[in-house]
Amino acid sequence: PSSAYVHRERDFSVEVRTNALGFRDREHRNDPAGAFKLIVLGDSFVEGYGVPMESCFVRMLEVKLNSDGHRSRPVVVYNLGVAGYSPLIEYLVLKHRGLALKPDLVILCYDMSDVQEDVLYAMDAEFDSVGAPARVNPSWPSFGHITLVPRSEIKTMLRENSYLYTLLADATMFFKPKPLYDIGNINAGQFMHTVDSSSAAWEKYFAQSQSYVGMIAGLCRSEGVAFVLATYPRGNQVGPGEWKEGRKEWGLDTLTHNSAIFGSLKEFSQRNDMRFLDMTAAFRIRSRGNLYLPFDGHWTSRGHSVAADTLADFLLQHQLVPR
Repeated sequence: PSSAYVHRERDFSVEVRTNALGFRDREHRNDPAGAFKLIVLGDSFVEGYGVPMESCFVRMLEVKLNSDGHRSRPVVVYNLGVAGYSPLIEYLVLKHRGLALKPDLVILCYDMSDVQEDVLYAMDAEFDSVGAPARVNPSWPSFGHITLVPRSEIKTMLRENSYLYTLLADATMFFKPKPLYDIGNINAGQFMHTVDSSSAAWEKYFAQSQSYVGMIAGLCRSEGVAFVLATYPRGNQVGPGEWKEGRKEWGLDTLTHNSAIFGSLKEFSQRNDMRFLDMTAAFRIRSRGNLYLPFDGHWTSRGHSVAADTLADFLLQHQLVPR
């Protein structure tokens, strides 16, 4: 909570500040009374990885939804996104942090990495008597890379507390072979399932990850809170000009892939009577090779603008925010 640093990568250099709640968001102490409260859950895309906080789609969404001066209630949007999180952890965020904010609407932004992360994080998690997550013990998945230090809490402790270890570990990435790519192998490369248009090999992993989404939706129902499941594509699922350089390091080609996960999420949401938004079409329509950072692969400010526009239109169309 209430910390700051400068995040520098090949593509960007941005200041990162957290608020009193510990999230990369503005302070909410002076929000207007009676406001409509909207929470956005997700990972680094929601956090605004690589762009100034004002350029994050969560902040843009709040501005867009309040642009109509005749709206009956002001809309307040909370950004509870954290890099590396997935529905397994986001369930705990909502349960222990989000619900205390008394939200009217929760949007879960499902990332393409969530399938693999949920499976790997669950290996180290603790669950209660009804199978709901109780605690996620920290560890650092290798995501298909060969690693010299075994996955463990010790490795995570070194990663989080030793600057020298982090420098050395990141430096060795340049000498490692490309991640293993093997259809149906959840321990292979992080983006394997994004290039597979068949769902057969991944259904059990989709089902595990979606079960945590269902628990998040269940928390919302129990509190009388509206829920939206939203997803978006990675650069290799939009076009050959997006994420043009970084995708090569992950062994990805220049093709545009139609992943099976989009269809699986849609069917899941239909079975469970959830509002569902797939932003893929909007990103493909507005792609000019400038929506994703060329090396890092997260959204540029233009990419965040597409997400904000698409979400705002969806919420207004379905009357999920006050008129």
